[in-house]
Amino acid sequence: FGPGDFYQMSVLNVTLRGATKPRALRKQGKVPMALIEKGADHCMIQADAAELRVVLHDASGAGMFNLQIEGESKPRNVIIKQVDHDAIKREILNVTVMQVKMSDLITVDVPVIAIGTPPAVEDHTAILNHPTTHITIKAKVSDIPDHIEVDVSAMEVNTTVMAGELKLAEGIELMSSPEATLFTCTPPPVVVLETPTEDEEGVEPGLVG
Repeated sequence: FGPGDFYQMSVLNVTLRGATKPRALRKQGKVPMALIEKGADHCMIQADAAELRVVLHDASGAGMFNLQIEGESKPRNVIIKQVDHDAIKREILNVTVMQVKMSDLITVDVPVIAIGTPPAVEDHTAILNHPTTHITIKAKVSDIPDHIEVDVSAMEVNTTVMAGELKLAEGIELMSSPEATLFTCTPPPVVVLETPTEDEEGVEPGLVG
């Protein structure tokens, strides 16, 4: 995927939220949501919990999808701002989204993925680490990529790829620290087996009773 790959976005159908309390909505299989619109009050909406889970799973890497409000002629482009989960059951409690235009300049986190495999990793003589899985960028909504690919196939042992080394498309600004470590290729950890000392070898099991 690359800039502009949002023409086949997932669509979430929602309805306006009435006076029903959030807990009662969840018992009905609904999730309370809030839609943030620039220059307007928050719009309180609700969605089917099962449909919402699918759309959130299929949303773009930047968390964007289409929101179709019942009664409106066309969907709105929205981006996920916050998802609250139950700490124990991991159920979705609330979701907040923000309406955006394709020309809006926004700051968002996008996933970083590896392409290829370093030779030493293929030979099982090194490990590819991925300590930073997302970076923050600023760009127009229309230019935000679904994810950013990094070719790691030429990495050697004890080398590192930093965020500042990324070649971002025109119009995309890196907001994360350039020193953020994206990938490292390191030797596998050495496992040291402890051997018993002379004292430990000579210890006799104690008598009980």
